[in-house]
Amino acid sequence: MSLGWINYWNLWPLRLELRKALAGRVEFRDGHPSQVNKWLLEGSIKLAPASSICLLKHNQLNLALPIGVASTGPVMSVYLGFPSSQNQAFEVWQERIAALKDTYTTMTSLRSFDPRQISRDLVGTFAEKASPHLANASGRIRLTPVSAASSAMTKTLHRLLFGPEARGFEMRNSEASNHQDDGEMIELLIGDEALKRRGEFPQILDLGEVWNRITGLPFVFAVWQFGGNTDAVEAAALRPLLTAIKESADLAQAKMRVAAADYRAALLDSPLGSGAEAVDLGRYWRLIEYILTPQHLKGLLLYLCLARATGVVRPDNDDVALGRLMRWQQQSLDASGLISSLL
Repeated sequence: MSLGWINYWNLWPLRLELRKALAGRVEFRDGHPSQVNKWLLEGSIKLAPASSICLLKHNQLNLALPIGVASTGPVMSVYLGFPSSQNQAFEVWQERIAALKDTYTTMTSLRSFDPRQISRDLVGTFAEKASPHLANASGRIRLTPVSAASSAMTKTLHRLLFGPEARGFEMRNSEASNHQDDGEMIELLIGDEALKRRGEFPQILDLGEVWNRITGLPFVFAVWQFGGNTDAVEAAALRPLLTAIKESADLAQAKMRVAAADYRAALLDSPLGSGAEAVDLGRYWRLIEYILTPQHLKGLLLYLCLARATGVVRPDNDDVALGRLMRWQQQSLDASGLISSLL
């Protein structure tokens, strides 16, 4: 069995536990998030942790387990890095984030949680009232092509903060370091590269922290999904593997908080560990959450609805994915109960 795998350090503890649990019964097909998304969509792999935004963009993909990569607050490895030339833009972002938080808090305190309505109202009462000069003052952002979820989240936040028509993005490529204006642009960085380069930026906006500051909810960056058009028979055949993933995720999440040194030593001894010696991996792994609770699903629903309401993602039919997620979230089950229902 070939598992799609995002070969970043945030998944290293789970990878080690799965290796032990499955003892050679699976192979890991490594790639960056966008590559794994592509493999899932074309059906060349049947199961993988993939970008959460795919659940909205591609109705043929389906949540396999409420297991993923999430954080409740800072995540360290997904952020906007502001060069010194963009200090004023950083202040503009901070002011708008504080204002959006106040609007969101007031709005949600008056009603039950309805992510679609909240998203529409935030666009109508906050985003659409942003003045054009705010967008100009927010700086230009260089996105990364390797993460669909983080790029979509950046665009969603930008349109909420600075208006639905706000632009100012450029897609980074492999020659990004040769751009003459590298020191003038805000950069979206993710994964291991983000951890290695944190010291380059005088100001950072951690997107997990920003999301939690505004909404009070976790942010789900990736979630385990079935490959394109996996049918019920194929999904049933994967149940033993799903059980192993769930048990390994439980174990890894617990050990990341008390025995991170073991995972760190194994990483430094592996080819994937280049540059990891300079990163506080113990702190990093304590921020990572694999088990997705109803609160995580609530945060995921809100993100997908906001991506839809701001026009960042325009699915042919968002009712399938959002309706499915809303039913699961509204069951108000604990994580183990939800997993059991899916298995």
